[in-house]
Amino acid sequence: MFRENLNTPEIEFFLRVWNNHQASFYFHNAYLIKYRIHFQSATSSGLSIHNLFLWLKDIAVSENNKKYKINFLNRLSVPAMNSFLREGDLKKAKLVYYSEFYKDVSFLNYKSTIQKIILLFPFIRKYI
Repeated sequence: MFRENLNTPEIEFFLRVWNNHQASFYFHNAYLIKYRIHFQSATSSGLSIHNLFLWLKDIAVSENNKKYKINFLNRLSVPAMNSFLREGDLKKAKLVYYSEFYKDVSFLNYKSTIQKIILLFPFIRKYI
């Protein structure tokens, strides 16, 4: 039941289960698994944060949890925009930019400034 277009699908999976089935989760502080990291793993080749952002942005949360969702998706918004712009998918980049979760950063933040310029003038992308 993991989303195949996410290489880190656990967050979306657990939120979907909770949201669709009102499931409860419990914290257990013992190590339950071991895993290895190698240079050919999906996470080593780059995270699919942009897809994760799109899946999570529409999941409804309670008012008590809204601040956590906003904080989490704020941190994903700039990398998600970068991925969509690199892929040339301006439609999805605009979904991120116009969402309530796009990090409202100062003009001095070069990443968000470049993202805004590329959205306004997409032909510049090939020169950057």
